[in-house]
Amino acid sequence: MSTVKDKEAFKNQLNNIDSTSRYSKWLPDDYTSKKLTAFTKGQYDTIFRAFNRIFRRRVNS
Repeated sequence: MSTVKDKEAFKNQLNNIDSTSRYSKWLPDDYTSKKLTAFTKGQYDTIFRAFNRIFRRRVNS
């Protein structure tokens, strides 16, 4: 199963995170420039959780 589309969508989502938001503080300093394969599992999990919180807030507002 190819993950190209998922990685592309995830990278777009990372690029659209407001760098001044409190959620962005949980991300690695260079999260917008890192290759997706360079993230450790812990960093990937943190990014995923942060994105889910942002998404839920937008859906619920």
